[in-house]
Amino acid sequence: MLGAAVGASVRGLDDKKTQFLTTADGRRLCFAEWGRADGVPVFVLHGSPGSRLGVAAETEAVVTDLGGRLITYDRPGYGQSDGRGPATRVVDHVEDVRAIADRLGIDGFSITGNSGGAPHALAVAARLPDRVVRVSNTGAIAPLDLMGLDEWQRNQDSDTREYTAAVRASQAACAALFERLDAEMRAALADDDPMRSAKLEQTRQGVAAWVNDERALEFPWGFSVSEIRAPTVIYANPNDTVTPRNHAEWLVAHIQSAVLVTSANAPGHAKIDDTSRARRAVYAWLIKGGEPITP
Repeated sequence: MLGAAVGASVRGLDDKKTQFLTTADGRRLCFAEWGRADGVPVFVLHGSPGSRLGVAAETEAVVTDLGGRLITYDRPGYGQSDGRGPATRVVDHVEDVRAIADRLGIDGFSITGNSGGAPHALAVAARLPDRVVRVSNTGAIAPLDLMGLDEWQRNQDSDTREYTAAVRASQAACAALFERLDAEMRAALADDDPMRSAKLEQTRQGVAAWVNDERALEFPWGFSVSEIRAPTVIYANPNDTVTPRNHAEWLVAHIQSAVLVTSANAPGHAKIDDTSRARRAVYAWLIKGGEPITP
């Protein structure tokens, strides 16, 4: 699903927060940190497409005020991270998060994902139960193979149905669509667009990572959400026609520790009126815990 961070102003490519590590299988992995160096750590997993740069300056300000420290990274093939083969599953990226946490000396952390990053956050919570203290999803996606296509598509708009059908059709059909969408985005991108750096960064290596990412979302994920034990908040926006509320409801029904928070101001795929309130609601719970705040 097309993923975006809440907010507008994004750091440039020369940001000194960007760092690199080499994974156990020899890949270069690119990540970044935002907010307080001594803050409560929160991994933020980008959408599809996306990159480590998708953090709004306004978001960093809110997180800093709340005492948080955000960690973002480029999934394989996005931004400046080396790619992997096309047959990877959602669960296969868990070890990259572990590697970053190890490098930074972080034992416990919260994690959140938006849209295409949402299942990845759930995978990390499922497979690193000794390290994930809280997990949340915005623009939440349920597993297609378990939910069934008819229910998965219920209440989706026609554009989303066409998009996801191309993803399922074949690697080639998906790549052709994404190459067109990427070219259209680049042609329309203004020099003064505050999101310019992030939009260019996400496909700097082409669309292969985007293709692999989206196809992984629509095929078996390689883990069960029922494995998750950390406190979980799934946000649902009733106006979201990309991943409608029934996706969030399915997840809450299958995650023992999950609660559903519904609001027309919840981040995801629907336009919201108060991004400042939405940011603070999502990150306050991830950083401080307690009862989740309705955006």
